[in-house]
Order: sequence, then C-alpha cells, then structure tokens
Amino acid sequence: MFVKSTAVALIVAVGSASAAVMSYGKESLIKEDPDFGLCLPTMKFEGGLGGRSSVDFTFLPTDPLCARGQQEVSNPNIITNRICDQLSTVCGANEAAKALCRESQAKIRALGTRDRSTAETWNTLMGFGGALTNPDGGAPAPNAVKDDLKKRDTKDVEKRAPIIYCSTTEWIDDCTGWPAPEPVVKRSEAAAPAAPAAPVKKRSVEPAAQPKMEKRSEEKAKRADIPMIYCSTTEWIDDCTGWP
Repeated sequence: MFVKSTAVALIVAVGSASAAVMSYGKESLIKEDPDFGLCLPTMKFEGGLGGRSSVDFTFLPTDPLCARGQQEVSNPNIITNRICDQLSTVCGANEAAKALCRESQAKIRALGTRDRSTAETWNTLMGFGGALTNPDGGAPAPNAVKDDLKKRDTKDVEKRAPIIYCSTTEWIDDCTGWPAPEPVVKRSEAAAPAAPAAPVKKRSVEPAAQPKMEKRSEEKAKRADIPMIYCSTTEWIDDCTGWP
C-alpha cells in the first residue's frame, strides 16, 4: 500500500513539472546569455576615419572583423545593420546575441540621433556600457574639437593663463598656445651696398670704313664691249661669248 502511494505521488510530481514546462514555455525556463563569438559588437564615433579631417566625425564598427569591408558613414543605422549581419555570419554568435542585436538595431533606428550619444546608447544596449566611442584617440565629439581650438580672450591680461608652449612631438594637456614664429630680419641697406653698375659703352660716332672700289681693268672693259653671241648646244659656234 505504501509503495503504491509513493508511485502515485511520483507520477503526480512528474506531471506537474511537465505542466509547468508547457505553461511557461522553454524560453522562460532556459534562457541563454548572449555570446558574440569572435566579435565585439560595439560602435565608435570618431573624427578622421577613412582619411577624413579630424573634425569630420563618422560611425564605424569597433571590431576589425565586424568592420571588414565597411566604410565609415554618417548614418549609424548602416553600422548597426552591418554588426548584426556579421554576428549572424562570420562572428559565430549564438541566437541570444543575434536577437539582442536586432532589438538594439530597432531601438537605434527609432532614436533617430547621429552623434556620440548614438554610439554610447548602442554600446549600452549590447551590454558594453562605458566603452570608448573614440578608441583610436582624438576628441570624443566634434564640439570638443571646436572647444579645444577656441582662442583665449587676450583683452584682459590679468585673466590670461601663463603661456605653456604646445609641442609638435609630444602631447601636452595644459599647453596654452604655440610659440610665435621667429621674426624675419630684413637685411640692412647699409650692410649690403648695391653693386656698382657696369660702365655704359658709348657707341662710336665715326663712320665705318667703306671697302675700296676696284677699278675695272682695260681687258675687262674690252670684254664688256664685245657683243653677246649665245653659244648653242646643237652646233659649234666659234665666236660665241656665253650661254643663254
């Protein structure tokens, strides 16, 4: 009698557990943590990406595997889609990670921002809150770059900070300006006298010598008086004086 009661109780317990699994579902009882596989699904927002200027900020996946073949863009939705695609293909992420990525992608699209806060929100949604949005260095946002480049007010000398020269070879956090360029020293006119001008040669006013005119000889004169008798190519002419 005792054995039968125990068997009945065990059957009831197993049936209750099965009913609990059916009522709550598998996902509520067994929930796996997101595993992103080989990738770190964070996003960066930096200036100077892809050869741009340091004040031109764009988005790009932080992980090299997620960023492979992807150019920097100003639209964060392109980057979120890229990260989710890579998680589903080359990263080897599990289903929980893929689902989390698609949920975060929809939230970023609904957010509608395109600045540093967009990257920070994405990193937080993916479980990496506090990750640097500028891991490669530089200013964290465009406004910070502009603030660094603002000139100090030099009207009030008393409020001016002591000058600490910046350097081109090392980073100095508290530098206040660049050293003034060396003044260009003009050469003194007295120290560099003008070179003496070459003497101007005057043109001779004497007339150039004319060649002497040779007098015609008597023989040439006699020849000149001989009448012209043209020679012929077809017959011999004894007294011909020249060819036509």
